[in-house]
Amino acid sequence: MGRLLQSIDNSNIFIVVETWASQQAIDFHNTTPYFVEFANFAKDHTDRLEINIAKQVI
Repeated sequence: MGRLLQSIDNSNIFIVVETWASQQAIDFHNTTPYFVEFANFAKDHTDRLEINIAKQVI
């Protein structure tokens, strides 16, 4: 399940936070038709699409 966040400083910036069980799960997700369609849509309708992978530290 993911969360959609919006920047307080810039209402044009959105952040999606998702939790995945493994890198393999992320890799599979990134090849699904709906994600590929979203990424292609985002490239055509945004200035920048940035994907960061992070880990919880606390």
